[in-house]
Amino acid sequence: MNRFVCLMYHNVYREDQLGPGGPFASLGRSVRSYSVTTSQFAEHIAAIGKGRWFDPDVLRKQIGRLNQRPKVLITFDDGWAGSIDEAGPILGAAGARAIVFVTTSLIGHPLFASELMLRELPTSVFEIGAHTATHPFLAECTTEQIQRELQDSKSELEDILGRPVETMSVPNGSLDERVLRIAADCGYSFVFTSETVVNDAADNHGVLGRMAVRSTTRTETIQRWCDGEIQGAGLTRKALQLSRQVLGPDRYRQLRSWLLGEKREDNDMADLIAAHRQQPRELLASMEA
Repeated sequence: MNRFVCLMYHNVYREDQLGPGGPFASLGRSVRSYSVTTSQFAEHIAAIGKGRWFDPDVLRKQIGRLNQRPKVLITFDDGWAGSIDEAGPILGAAGARAIVFVTTSLIGHPLFASELMLRELPTSVFEIGAHTATHPFLAECTTEQIQRELQDSKSELEDILGRPVETMSVPNGSLDERVLRIAADCGYSFVFTSETVVNDAADNHGVLGRMAVRSTTRTETIQRWCDGEIQGAGLTRKALQLSRQVLGPDRYRQLRSWLLGEKREDNDMADLIAAHRQQPRELLASMEA
């Protein structure tokens, strides 16, 4: 048995980037709540400690050995630039290797990784996985939409990287049996979810759970999770799932925005994607050069 806990981060940002006029000031609370500061992330990594890191290559090798304490795998969703620029040096210094799951419609957005960044990522620190093309609630999509989201994102990343992309993560925790079946049909070997479990590298059936890290997650909580103590960790997610089932997706999102105090002008992931799609990729490439 080779157990490991997978931590799901999103963005890592410097404190000054969130202030008035900063690049993250216009983001809604639902987006910002999944971001941590550079100092928070460094504190988390230091608390986990060296020698605790799970290498995602072990999943493919199916190596089994007994660990008294679980190993730890770091992942980042969406492909935020901060998950590379800010988190990368911290991970490298700790000897950790992480997976960045990229939403391909956001490649080249000022807040997200560019094609050049993805091509030049050190494979000793980062592996690239897919996070769909447009970040939808997959379980609410048609079968054809799911197929397009999973296949298009995989193909685009493979074109950029020049190598196979075998892993993906599910946006918004929105998963059903269709998503798993289509992911396998598209050639994904591993699907990372939002299920709060301690994973077994030798017995996972290609479906792996993760612990969602938020801006309010305490370092002590990170340490407890990484020691395999995850009781109660999924209660919030389960409550949200139940609320979505009772209210329906549209009313649930309206209620959630109201509870968070979000304003109409605040940007969520869909807003970022819609705005970015209006920018010609050729113009962004010329600006990058």
